Amino acid sequence: MSSAVLYAEVSFVCILFLLLISIRAGRSAFPQSQRRGLLAVAASNMLLFALDAVWIFVNSDMLSISVTWNWLLNGMYYAVSGLVGYIWFCFSEGIQQSRFVRNKKCWAAALLPAVVLIVLTGLSYYNRLLFYIDADNLYHRGPAYSLQLFLAYGYVIFAAVKAYIRSFKTDDYRKKMELKALAGVAVPSLLAGAVQVVFPKYPILCVGSTFAVMYVYLSLQEQLVSLDALTQLNNRSQLFQYMSTRFRHMPENRTLYLLMLDINSFKAINDQYGHTEGDRALTLVADCLKKSCGQRNFFIARYGGDEFTVVCEVDDDASVEAVYRRIHAQLSSVDAPYPLTVSIGCAQYTPAIRAQQELIALADKELYKAKKLYHGC
Repeated sequence: MSSAVLYAEVSFVCILFLLLISIRAGRSAFPQSQRRGLLAVAASNMLLFALDAVWIFVNSDMLSISVTWNWLLNGMYYAVSGLVGYIWFCFSEGIQQSRFVRNKKCWAAALLPAVVLIVLTGLSYYNRLLFYIDADNLYHRGPAYSLQLFLAYGYVIFAAVKAYIRSFKTDDYRKKMELKALAGVAVPSLLAGAVQVVFPKYPILCVGSTFAVMYVYLSLQEQLVSLDALTQLNNRSQLFQYMSTRFRHMPENRTLYLLMLDINSFKAINDQYGHTEGDRALTLVADCLKKSCGQRNFFIARYGGDEFTVVCEVDDDASVEAVYRRIHAQLSSVDAPYPLTVSIGCAQYTPAIRAQQELIALADKELYKAKKLYHGC
């Protein structure tokens, strides 16, 4: 009896944690699709934990219900487990911004395993396939119980594997970290589920799933604070983190360059057109950098004020010159009531450089020279 109470208490604590995460997520600055997806994941897990808590009371004879209601309780648990997996899969695909989320047929096709699980759950009332309730009103697993695990956890496994594979196909540092977080977060849920299959009297699944949802929430928060609010580029802290990573893992056939950019006559834009237009100038430059430097092996960040940085891994100096030309070409096509140009300073990473600030200082020195040339000094 005491173990059943402990089981229910742990389930209740997990529900409370998910409720708090839901409240915080609902008030967060996450994109609407992420916010809704996280709320759906949390809500479906809370329902699953609640059903699980009631089940332990019934299975421990602390709560008396009829055989029919016992069957309905377990049937709902099986059906909801499939929906939890489907909702998590949809949430993961939304985070990855895959083509799946833009295709309604894909949404419907992905729902099929959950529908199959619901149908098999209903049929178990007659054929005892997944589970059954005996004459003594006790729950038993059926001969095809593993199908429930396959159909429900298959969503989580597929989403995790897909995110992990995609993390190696992008050189966008922030996106890579996001994908690895999505892949890694499946581990506690799967391990907890596996342990609970072996030890059904311990509330391991709810703890693992709650940890997974909390980890996703914290990862999204971290990604949110790593962005510059105005330009939606990486901020300075992300730049330092990225450079630290690249210093440790530089490919032998590539050379790393740091470009520092400064908007020319930015103070004059603010003074003549106002700070609102100054903010617009910053976003226009950011958009141009995304278009001209948004490919693989490039990392763009707002360094501060009207300064931006681009870290790029290219073959040689000629490739860097091509980057210069792309940036200037994009800026020249901007529709603004003033000339929007930038000065650029560039520094090349060498093994003699041991700290990020050394490379930044070299690029900043070159930027200072470029600014002097712009002003005709």
